[in-house]
Amino acid sequence: MRKTSLLFVSLLFATSLFAQTTPTSTTGDDLAQALINHGMDPASAPTFAAVLELAISQSNALSQRITDAQTTATGAKTQADATQATASNLQTRMASAENTLVSMTASLGSISTTLATTQNQAAAATAAAQDASNKVGADDQNISSLNTLFANLEQRVTTLEKAAAPPPPPALVHVEAETATGIPSANVITLATASGGKYVGNIAAGQTFTYTVAVPAAGNYLLSASIASPVATAQFHFVMNGVASPVITIPSTGDYHVFKPVSAPQLASFSGPATVTLQIVANTTPFNVDFFELAQQ
Repeated sequence: MRKTSLLFVSLLFATSLFAQTTPTSTTGDDLAQALINHGMDPASAPTFAAVLELAISQSNALSQRITDAQTTATGAKTQADATQATASNLQTRMASAENTLVSMTASLGSISTTLATTQNQAAAATAAAQDASNKVGADDQNISSLNTLFANLEQRVTTLEKAAAPPPPPALVHVEAETATGIPSANVITLATASGGKYVGNIAAGQTFTYTVAVPAAGNYLLSASIASPVATAQFHFVMNGVASPVITIPSTGDYHVFKPVSAPQLASFSGPATVTLQIVANTTPFNVDFFELAQQ
């Protein structure tokens, strides 16, 4: 037992020695020679050399495994460091995301507050608009009432103005005698002092002069003619729409060129504006006619 232990220790020493001083490619013969050189019995050296060669090979394999393990450990450490860095980066990103989430939550709260304020303002604006609309409606009603009042006032003013205004002057229809329809030229005589510068003369007994006359308004009218005669025996009469007046005797005017009005003995009545046919018929002569008129009474 003791011999085996001593042999094992010697073997370990030799292995360590040769592992430090002998190249890994050394063969068994080189090892045996090296053992002989270190004082080992040449007869035992080959056996020890073989064992030593095996031990060196195993040592080298073990050293390679250790190196591989160290390399693997280094790679694992590098990967662990990278994983740690990734984890740290993820933690940083998570913290940033949490901060962003907190900020977004705060912003959402601010937005909610702003939205609520806006809704309140919109409700207030709607109420104000409704109030304004109600006021506009009331103003419109007041304006309508004022317009009605003004219309009534204007109507009263118009009524008062009509009541206060003087009545219109009586209608007067003036017709020149020489404008008779189809009058012969021999009956139209020029005279500077006559109305219109002309009059109707040279009238024969029984001669008729016809006129179309427009009566402007309803009422009673006095029919008269401006006539000149040097005698007091001449006579004539009017015919209106086929109805003859009484015969009228013409008073003497003293001359053929001195014209004076001679009226019909009765008024002519009209219910409204009218167009009538009026005739002057000579019963006896001599006389001249300057014009005739219908004067509203």
